[in-house]
Amino acid sequence: MSEDAAAPRPALDPGSSPTSPDAHVPHTGDEALDAALVELANVAGLPLDAQVQTYVGVHRALQARLADLEG
Repeated sequence: MSEDAAAPRPALDPGSSPTSPDAHVPHTGDEALDAALVELANVAGLPLDAQVQTYVGVHRALQARLADLEG
């Protein structure tokens, strides 16, 4: 396993745009939600520690988006 594959992925920042759009990922029109969906669609091929970091990042991004909606 290479060092790049084992390195944790950065947490998803609210407002970030998807890095690798997938035609099979639904698009909602909400940038934060669409980015989270792309991250989740790409998580299966990652090492377990990177999967956990991805889930944590997506969770934080979605919480932030909900907070924005609540005003």
